[in-house]
Amino acid sequence: MSYTPEDIERLASKIFQLHYPDRQWTIGTDAHAATLEEQERFRILAHEQLSNPHPY
Repeated sequence: MSYTPEDIERLASKIFQLHYPDRQWTIGTDAHAATLEEQERFRILAHEQLSNPHPY
């Protein structure tokens, strides 16, 4: 199955929120905002998760 960039972004945001429930996915000057590096790291995780789902 092929996933769109929007699918990856949505999953990355959800994973980030699970790890950091008190922080925001959007980038900003707020101390609780995700950094560009964090967003990229979570996008990579989301892409890996969608590309290689674990059969349970």
